[in-house]
Amino acid sequence: MIFDEPFSMIDPIEQELISDLLQKLKEDKIVIITDHYYRNVLSITDQNLLINEGMSQKINSIEELVEGEYLKRNPISDSAKTY
Repeated sequence: MIFDEPFSMIDPIEQELISDLLQKLKEDKIVIITDHYYRNVLSITDQNLLINEGMSQKINSIEELVEGEYLKRNPISDSAKTY
């Protein structure tokens, strides 16, 4: 199943409901999620691939994303950090 930006334009309560649904779906299905809200996605997924400007990198956790080499080479804006 592929979900394109499932957390966009919804309130926090709905985000939690979507997150719970995706958690259940991934138990017996392959679930692919594309989203700008990386914190929501990383809290659900087992494997992650960050794609930016044609470059990809495997990311295992929020800490790895924030503290890793990727952001040192490709800093994100302050507004994006709040996602």
